[in-house]
Amino acid sequence: MDSAEEDVEQYFRDIGFLPAAAGTSGDGDGDGDDGDDGARGPQLEIRVTRHGPDGSCTAYELECAFARRPPQAPAEWSTKLRMKQLNEQLHEVVKRELGNEPYAKYFGRTP
Repeated sequence: MDSAEEDVEQYFRDIGFLPAAAGTSGDGDGDGDDGDDGARGPQLEIRVTRHGPDGSCTAYELECAFARRPPQAPAEWSTKLRMKQLNEQLHEVVKRELGNEPYAKYFGRTP
């Protein structure tokens, strides 16, 4: 693991997120067993529930949930964003903050 990856991982550990093993959804404890052992940190879920034309653009309906300390009930909300907004406000930010190598490591196999 290079220093940029260590910095990103430490940042998330500092705010209570524990990484799952690569290629798993994980339970947040980083051991790769995907079991719920009660040691879960904050969780953010973003689900695309629908997409379609919105004028000359494609819009995506998202359902989001954030739980600071699972299993407490999460804050939930939904929103509709255009592809350009998702790209500029989420994808580009994540890619920039991670850097090219960590981004490729974590998201290189996504469609």
